[in-house]
Order: sequence, then C-alpha cells, then structure tokens
Amino acid sequence: SSSGKLSTCLGQMYLDRHRLGLASVYAKYELFPIWNLSINHPIQIAYEAATADVGDGDVVEYDAFELVESGSNIHRPVNYNRDNDAFGLLKEMIDKVTSPDEYIRSYYTSPTKMGINTAGFCIIDSVECARASVAECQRRVEEFRKEKNEKAAIRAEDCYRRAKASLEQMLSE
Repeated sequence: SSSGKLSTCLGQMYLDRHRLGLASVYAKYELFPIWNLSINHPIQIAYEAATADVGDGDVVEYDAFELVESGSNIHRPVNYNRDNDAFGLLKEMIDKVTSPDEYIRSYYTSPTKMGINTAGFCIIDSVECARASVAECQRRVEEFRKEKNEKAAIRAEDCYRRAKASLEQMLSE
C-alpha cells in the first residue's frame, strides 16, 4: 500500500535495460483482490473490511482494461483500485522504455495481466468461504472499535452487511 514496490521494480527494469542490456519484466503477486471472483463475493468484501483503516475508499473495483472470456460468459475481472488508477501511466512508461516486439508490451494490456494469482481456482466450498468472510468482517468491526478507529469500524460494518447479504443470496440459490 503505497510502499514503493512498483517504483522500485520500474527502476530496476530501467537499470537492467540501460546498464546490462536485459529485458526484464515486472509481475505482482498479491492475493487480494482475487481477480476471477465477483466484486460482490464475500471474500472480496472481507478484503475491503480488512483494509478499512487504510482509507482507500473502494479498494476493489472492476478492471477497466480487461475482459475475460470464460466459456460462453464474458466478464470483467476485479483489481485493486490503485493498480487500475496507475495502469495508464504505467503502460505509457513501459511503451517508452521498451521496443514494440518485447513481451512486456504485448502481454501487459491490463493491471490484471500484470498479476500472478490463481487463488480463485482453489476454492472448493464457496459457502464455507463466504461464512468465513462474514466472520472476518465482524472481527474487523470489533478490532477497529477496540482501537477507537470509528471511521474504519463504520466501513467494516458496511462490509459486514454486504458480505452477509451476499452469503444469504448464495444460500438461497
């Protein structure tokens, strides 16, 4: 979260190219948000509750640059809001420091493509994951209240209500 990981990687890529002649690339490994789960999935909502104290607003949003085809369905994957916000500038920078035939230019067409995450494929019991997510949201509300962080507690409470509603919808289907 604004720690400078991306700028460190970009700096290293630049040095690799200009000092060593290496065409290095960048990939991010972040567990959350899980790109191939719905934006309203309780796991995504629990992630928002867990980061309610960061003050990001909507942490998880649809990737504006990517559509994913899965069977006969086409959907937008989700991504971290800062990755979506920064991607246009990042893509422009990559295009300026790389040649048109390089892998990084042709493959990195969205923030989602820059990530490595297959956690969504590992869920074998969606209902149990949803129940755990609701419990996590509730735990975060209590944690933020103990810390006297009312703003985060209110955000986590909203996440709790949304996760609970999502779980109830899953159970009714």
